[in-house]
Amino acid sequence: MQIEELYQTIGKLALRSATDLNGRLLVYAEVQTGVIESALFYERGDARVVTFRHCNDELLSALYEIWERWQEVPGNEAWFCLSYLVQGGKFQIDLAYPDQIDPDEGTPERRPRMVRHYFAVVWTYKEAPLRPVTYNGSISPGKYVAEYESPSGTYFWGPPGCFASEAIAVSADDQRAALGKVFENDCGLFVPTNKAEAVKLYGHIGSQIRQRGTGHQASPLTDEAVAGGVQQALNPPVVAAAPVGAVAAGGAMGGAIVGGIIASSQGNLNFFRQQPATEELRKALRAD
Repeated sequence: MQIEELYQTIGKLALRSATDLNGRLLVYAEVQTGVIESALFYERGDARVVTFRHCNDELLSALYEIWERWQEVPGNEAWFCLSYLVQGGKFQIDLAYPDQIDPDEGTPERRPRMVRHYFAVVWTYKEAPLRPVTYNGSISPGKYVAEYESPSGTYFWGPPGCFASEAIAVSADDQRAALGKVFENDCGLFVPTNKAEAVKLYGHIGSQIRQRGTGHQASPLTDEAVAGGVQQALNPPVVAAAPVGAVAAGGAMGGAIVGGIIASSQGNLNFFRQQPATEELRKALRAD
């Protein structure tokens, strides 16, 4: 088959495997000569749970064939990673080449990052009113582990680097160095026991803030504009809650993942003033 036909075939095979699809679908593959690692992720059901599936033999064959056919086109180099996203009836292809891959990382590190990238909750906010900077904030979906509980609910600790902030617009030339930098830090979600109340995002700031792609650890007092924007968006700490017991943690975590457990927030965190919509934060909690 030709490359365009293979694109269509990959999409059809992936959609056939995505039972109860309700939203985005991602096929992720890493290919080398004679070797392929691949997986399928998609939003499932009314809760839009991010669900994992192994690629079947037909899909594996199509992915390997498109890797081979791609190299037959004059001027094309062999790619290493393919991300095939289906959303709103359209597909998007992103390729990464061997020189773009960190040799110290493996598939277990790269694949979760791709899932976070394509399924993250994203919103826009501004900081520094005198010299405003506009940021895109994003929260990764994943398994948020129950850590603390109180009468008002239970706090869920997110996967590593689950909050990211990127400067997308600045108001002065001396701020332009911030553009294109993405800072990540750990975070958690608080979903009140009262279902009428909003889920809340909390940041684990300090030495955990890091610049994506550099391994750079940013100080909480850094003067770098992006990290500074994260700091400005965080309020003083709230009161700590008690740690969750083993039985309570397991039950609460399972409920959150299947869609609907009410959770709360740990106290020695910082409340993020620039909150996305509560229904979007609930989506982040729901993952297999």
